[in-house]
Amino acid sequence: MALAIRDTTAFRLLARLRWQVFRNSLRPGFKRVEVLIRGFTWVAGVSTVAITSLIFAANGYFLFDKRPYVIHVSLWVIALVWQILPLVLEGSTPALDFNELARYPLRFRLFYTMSLTYGLLDPAALTCVAWLLCLALGIVMGHPAAIPSVVIFFPLFALLNLLFNRVLFGWLRQVTATRRRREILVAVGVLFLLTVQVSFWTWMPRLEKSERKAQVLPVIQAADRFSPMGVTANAVSAPRESALVALGTLGGGCLLLGFLLYRQLRPIYLGETDSDSEVRLGAIQAEPGWGLPFLGPQLSAMVEREVRYYFSEHRLWVNQVSIWSFVLIGALAPSFFQRAFGWSGERRGEVLYPVAISYSLIVMATLAYNCFWSDAGGYYRWLLSPVKIRRVLQAKNIFFGIAVLVNLVVVTTIVSFGIPIAPLRLLNGVLTTMLIALGVVSAGNLLSGWFPKKVKSGTFSAKNASEAATFIGLIVLAAFSALAFGANWAGKHWQRPWLTPLLLLVTVLAAGGIYLLALKLASEYLEKHQDKMCDELV
Repeated sequence: MALAIRDTTAFRLLARLRWQVFRNSLRPGFKRVEVLIRGFTWVAGVSTVAITSLIFAANGYFLFDKRPYVIHVSLWVIALVWQILPLVLEGSTPALDFNELARYPLRFRLFYTMSLTYGLLDPAALTCVAWLLCLALGIVMGHPAAIPSVVIFFPLFALLNLLFNRVLFGWLRQVTATRRRREILVAVGVLFLLTVQVSFWTWMPRLEKSERKAQVLPVIQAADRFSPMGVTANAVSAPRESALVALGTLGGGCLLLGFLLYRQLRPIYLGETDSDSEVRLGAIQAEPGWGLPFLGPQLSAMVEREVRYYFSEHRLWVNQVSIWSFVLIGALAPSFFQRAFGWSGERRGEVLYPVAISYSLIVMATLAYNCFWSDAGGYYRWLLSPVKIRRVLQAKNIFFGIAVLVNLVVVTTIVSFGIPIAPLRLLNGVLTTMLIALGVVSAGNLLSGWFPKKVKSGTFSAKNASEAATFIGLIVLAAFSALAFGANWAGKHWQRPWLTPLLLLVTVLAAGGIYLLALKLASEYLEKHQDKMCDELV
């Protein structure tokens, strides 16, 4: 049934609204830098999509008959990117709350169609559609006999992926709607992640290359044979034998997913919502706050707040646990790094500890690039409280320092399980961590004011900082890491082991001076731009 005129008008108004939101974001000041960086990212992304699209077209044209497995691999790549990449990009792409959209006088048919359209306009979905079109174009140009199969089964494959993506996001929305559900999801995710990593990296090195192929290849072939990707590829290459199976699989999958999406969207359309509030019984009693040594009551209260917000946002500490599990595998499984990177036992002992520290600091750095991520609508309370903004920044920096210290202790303990750490190497690791942490927090204080970003708590895969803050912060991180690398290189080059900690100590003192200067500048900037911060965060 064709859409009515008012339906197409609604789509046009929605597109105009999104364009107006983009125009409003191009305001003077540091916003222009963020727009330039985002523009550069989009140009690089579009160029990558164009090049890969040509590769998909070439695969369809040249390898359709010669190497049929390439078509299977291409469809697997399209399906995985379509489903996984939106989860990664969700925090940085424009989001539409369909609970708000349901408040308007829309028919359910239009509401359902707009949900599908929104999923199709996702950058990952558009990329996969472009790849699928190029693959189809290559097959059609090189093998005209496959035109009927391509015209029938490729659109069904695309529709199946679109419906699955919308159902997946709807399920994630339901799961993350309440705190208890999020906690269960996080617990299951952490357990699954640890199990997969430990099982894979302890099982794979025990198999020789011939054994890997003999044992893994049948599993891959079986998974492909019964998957929508394999069914679609077989239907296009051999329609007489596989057309009915593919039609039943893809068509039935589309009907099932369409019905599941209907079951998800109908309650939203009717106004049903999940409550994230907790049921409390009895009288409300205030718990005494922390009394951290040498900080006083004000700083102790603000640091306690940061710690509690950090642990309430599960995706933050789950990332850290994932890194620790990776380091644990490297420490307890010597053959892992030997097979993966060709490291000998001596090389592994030299490289694992600094690599583990650097890798974990890269993930933790995002906490500093947008230190007001947890304030959101409560930022104005800092302005009303009898606390200077400089003290607020200090409290957030102290929390970051505590997180870095805990990470250093955990990583050192894990590595020491499998590799002895010499005292000099431990000293170098501590000084390197201090140097990089001071550089990151100095840049983070400034970037948090220049590029504030509101982070919605509980949002799956939400980004902690804006693209511009992350880009500039990574440059700063690389610069301070280069200083640490230079100090280590100097000690080895001149064969003076004591020279490395001496140079690191000098750079740490210099970084401390930079931190004090950055703290002063950031405090002054925040005091002068209170309205901007409230507009961005509240």
